[in-house]
Amino acid sequence: MCEPEEAQAAGFLDHVVAPEMVDTTIETIITGLRAIHKPSHAIAKRRLRQGAMDAMRAAIDRELTMAAYEASNRTRSAVAMPG
Repeated sequence: MCEPEEAQAAGFLDHVVAPEMVDTTIETIITGLRAIHKPSHAIAKRRLRQGAMDAMRAAIDRELTMAAYEASNRTRSAVAMPG
């Protein structure tokens, strides 16, 4: 375990507040989140993630081939199942 400030520095926590400030801090955060323009936020998230999504799609297209499927099927067929 680590102290709250250490946890925040390590990226485990976004905020560290005194116990008596928890409710007020939550209300402030919720107010800020409600003010976010949802369509713009969705577009920004998509743009930020697009590179990762494209890389995953390319890897799937590159690795998920008929040859890979047939090789996998041969491997499964070679395993003796009890019964």
